[in-house]
Amino acid sequence: MILGCPALSMSTQWTTVNQLIDVSSGTWNKKVICRIVDHEQAARIFKIPPASSRVQDMLVWRHDATGEYSVKSGYRALITTDRQPIGHNSTTTYIYK
Repeated sequence: MILGCPALSMSTQWTTVNQLIDVSSGTWNKKVICRIVDHEQAARIFKIPPASSRVQDMLVWRHDATGEYSVKSGYRALITTDRQPIGHNSTTTYIYK
């Protein structure tokens, strides 16, 4: 157990950061964070001070200047991302060269 975090148990119900903050204290809800991310990620999150303002939390698409997803921006992100083919293993490629 690191940082008071029990074993990892992933959940997909969390979508915005404000769901990870204890409203009464304005601090990170450590129990929740430790349940949805691994210990290393939890430690990184705990180092970030939560926002002090009550700004509406929202989802942002980082591949477009407006922050909104479009098929065009999704396609652009897909073709410009440095990806390896499925099943590609650089270690195996290196060994068998």
